[in-house]
Amino acid sequence: MTSEQANQLGVGKGSQLSPYLEMCCLRISANVSYAHATEDVALLTGVRVSPKTQQRLVQLA
Repeated sequence: MTSEQANQLGVGKGSQLSPYLEMCCLRISANVSYAHATEDVALLTGVRVSPKTQQRLVQLA
């Protein structure tokens, strides 16, 4: 991802997830297991976010 793309998407430094994608991950992880959240996020957004990343996002929120 270029710095211009990161700016347009609102992606913070050191992150690879847009704020919207992060919100989707957190909302889905709250309702299902991290493994199922990975499948749901991929289905809804077309982006695969690993179960470990899902867990880390929830722990940081």
